[in-house]
Amino acid sequence: MAASRILRYTAKYLEEGTALIIPAKLKPAQIKKIQALAVTAFRTLELLGMARVDFFLEKKGGGKLYLNEVNTIPGFTSISMYPKLWAATGIPFRN
Repeated sequence: MAASRILRYTAKYLEEGTALIIPAKLKPAQIKKIQALAVTAFRTLELLGMARVDFFLEKKGGGKLYLNEVNTIPGFTSISMYPKLWAATGIPFRN
């Protein structure tokens, strides 16, 4: 994520130096909980195919977790986050 608190379009797509931290620095229990909630959201909405389920995690206040959005048409270009997330799991982006 960009150094600023808000990830703006220019930082996300145009500027050098925006760092994505993949995988996120989370505890195994947090990862398991977020994955389960993502699956629950996907199934509750009766989705098919693929989606990216985004969350916010508070650093303070007990680490409250918020579902931000379910993106059923995530960006899928060479500079998009979705293929970068796949690449981190060993699935390469192919044009």
